[in-house]
Amino acid sequence: MTIYNRNFAKPAADGTPLYGPMPLGVEIQRHDEWDEPILDPETGEPTGETERKTRDWVEKRTVVRPKAKDFKLMGYMPLAGNPPPDPPQGQHYERSGTIVLDGDCYKWVYILVPDPPAPPRVFSKLKVVAALTNAGVWQQVKAWIEEAGLYDLYLAAQEFAEDNEYFAQGLAALKPVVGWTDGQVEALLAQCVKEGY
Repeated sequence: MTIYNRNFAKPAADGTPLYGPMPLGVEIQRHDEWDEPILDPETGEPTGETERKTRDWVEKRTVVRPKAKDFKLMGYMPLAGNPPPDPPQGQHYERSGTIVLDGDCYKWVYILVPDPPAPPRVFSKLKVVAALTNAGVWQQVKAWIEEAGLYDLYLAAQEFAEDNEYFAQGLAALKPVVGWTDGQVEALLAQCVKEGY
């Protein structure tokens, strides 16, 4: 069974990494040169002259526990690379999935991508009622919920998310009723986020 050493890689045609297999098939290019005496074709005796001969071949072997030099011989270089530091605000680096040669090793290519939007907050209904009561506006809010025909839904809920359509409608309608600014609303909601969100 082949396993892969992810510390060594070389790029495939599409730039994605091919990791160093273990065991590793190693191919060593060999070359040999020598002088061979030239024989007289009639007598078969050496003429005193020589002819330069060469031979090239590939030696193949399998290395069960390859070392860095074995991987390098087959084009696998150390694979390194952390994302660049300090991305611009609102963005982060992600690995592209491709590698490039950088000196004597391969490095991951990173791309800048926008940060995902924060997930919608989830609010505890109990905390919201307590905060509105402390602020002296709960009765006004409760009356609006009843008039809007949402009281049964309100009773059934234990929590609600800020992307809930009823919450968004209610917030827009209630701000002028209680006379609060966006800052005051946010300060109250920040106290009411359900634990773990």
